[in-house]
Amino acid sequence: MTNKLTIAIPIYNGEATLSDTLDSIIPQIIESGLVEILICDNCSTDSTFQICQSYVTKFDFINYNLNAVNLGFDGNIARLIDFASTDYIWFLGDDDEIASGGIKYVLDLINQNVRYSGIVINYSLVNRGNNKIITEKVINQTQDFEFVDSTSLLNTLGLAPNFLSSVIINKRKYNKNEMSKFIGFQWFHFMVFLRLIESGKSYFVSYPYILNKGIYVNGPNFANAGGVSLKIVLDLLDHINDLNPLNYTQNVKKNVINDSFAVFYRKVASARMHGVKISYSIIKRLLFYYWKRPQLYIFILPMYFMPGFVYKVIYMSRSLYRKILTD
Repeated sequence: MTNKLTIAIPIYNGEATLSDTLDSIIPQIIESGLVEILICDNCSTDSTFQICQSYVTKFDFINYNLNAVNLGFDGNIARLIDFASTDYIWFLGDDDEIASGGIKYVLDLINQNVRYSGIVINYSLVNRGNNKIITEKVINQTQDFEFVDSTSLLNTLGLAPNFLSSVIINKRKYNKNEMSKFIGFQWFHFMVFLRLIESGKSYFVSYPYILNKGIYVNGPNFANAGGVSLKIVLDLLDHINDLNPLNYTQNVKKNVINDSFAVFYRKVASARMHGVKISYSIIKRLLFYYWKRPQLYIFILPMYFMPGFVYKVIYMSRSLYRKILTD
């Protein structure tokens, strides 16, 4: 029978976590069938290639592609979409896992008569070190929802589906040329999803089948290196602000952007700690979205001008305090 779902894994130097990720989904695929795993390797320099080859030789439903050059995060996502052989594509980070029953649940959804343009899966935050749950449900909803229009989904779920592993898209709705403008901002998967659901129904799965077990939940991964995370978040807000008002109302877009303000307390501190330089372009963009909020002037901007070493001292002090408590 023809496969109905592709689990698409973009990877770069994922030797530390890839086996756990694959081991969480392979038994479910063997049980459910109709699923392929597609891995696109962005020129890893560690043992990712060898790990992938060991799985490919054991399981004929795993396909591995080694890119000739590093395409960047967004470019690798686009490559996965190009290579996927099924209508539905479920993106999965190489350091995340799918809880038991998750694949069957999604297959049951896509086997219905409804042709969803996109599906969002709820997710938990899990400490990889001790496997303890940090946040049971990132999206605090207790029941599934079917959305008949795109603005309803954005209004209900906000920006939570920007998490890569929570997104499933319908490739039949995908226009490669139209979507290419989103490559290079680290949000390609999310913007593709938001554009696709403009053309049909979408669905939200409330059970957290995805386990977000990233090594650095808030720490120095590629999106925080050098403090670039601050710019990346502002890029996302620009994308949200530019969404077609015929499909996303101005009021909903404004509310989602306003609700995102709290993230800047963490992002500003992280950016300064990781070496970002003061940029008046960043200040201008913050003012564009939040000039009416007193907290911008009382907290965020003073935090932005605070020397980075202050945050390093705070971070080291907190780490030492936690170590003392656990020893």
